[in-house]
Amino acid sequence: MNLSKQDIILFFKLWYKLLCYVNLKLKIIKNFSEPIYPNGINQEKLNTIRNKLWENPTLISDYLKDNDSAELAENERKILASWKKHHINSRFLIMKHLKKYSVLMSYDENTPTRIYGVVGISESFYEMMPFEVLPIMIKIILLPFKEQIIYDGLIGTYNVSFGSGYRRNFNDMYKEIKAKYGIIESLPVLVFSNMRKNNIGNKNSTIPKNLEKKHKEISDILVKFCKEKLNDEFCEIMLYALSKLCCKKISPISFGKANSWACGIACAIGSINYIFDKNQSYYIPWEKFMNWFGISASTAKQKSAKVDEELKTYKLTAEFMTNRVLNKSDDF
Repeated sequence: MNLSKQDIILFFKLWYKLLCYVNLKLKIIKNFSEPIYPNGINQEKLNTIRNKLWENPTLISDYLKDNDSAELAENERKILASWKKHHINSRFLIMKHLKKYSVLMSYDENTPTRIYGVVGISESFYEMMPFEVLPIMIKIILLPFKEQIIYDGLIGTYNVSFGSGYRRNFNDMYKEIKAKYGIIESLPVLVFSNMRKNNIGNKNSTIPKNLEKKHKEISDILVKFCKEKLNDEFCEIMLYALSKLCCKKISPISFGKANSWACGIACAIGSINYIFDKNQSYYIPWEKFMNWFGISASTAKQKSAKVDEELKTYKLTAEFMTNRVLNKSDDF
């Protein structure tokens, strides 16, 4: 799949204007005039400028600052800003071609392994590489674009082929990552927030009547904790975890005090989202964490272990992780 004609024109308009600005600012290539889609262009020159841009993505901020006139519409400025903040520069394996997009798996020691559904610009990946035996390795830069993932128009290829052993290993890795994180279809990764909200509203997620009172008690504690110590996203994830625990066939929530379970949920969810890491802005010292809930360390660890066991949070399942962690911001 590729972009619509209207979006193709929009992409190249923004992309070429940005590259022209970078060239003028850094004085890279003399007499380089702004390309106009669909006219032909010297790809070698374009690639030279493009490489300089991604060496210093703050050039996008400079461009937006220096072009604060009506030349760029507000939606165009937002697209450009998202490129600076959420682009992914990595090596990828093209794993398969679907009708909706081509499926790429990151394969780079500097990038967490994830799977992305990537749309072509004027041509789909399948049209560009119809006869290649998958997987094939490429070097590209992914960009967000209108709730889709595209790339910056330039693809670096590697003259390598993979034997059956490598292909089998890649397929195993693909299955594991897909089961854990799914296929990411937009940047930044926001899909899990909608999934959590939809799940809580699902008829299969209705809280059993015998647990409604306990559920409310635990919810109130978690909401207060997140309001004082964390943020709304943590609150959403913890309430989602609570909902799933309550809907278990034999719910562990039936036994034990509300503040103990609230602490266990907060500890399990907090741990996989690094709230006990001193390098994080939302760091909470362990002693202060326990004191807030008013329970002992042994009880906190016991309840947290039970939450881990019931929800498999120890597997770092994406549905229980914040978007910040999923997107691996520079703070990690």
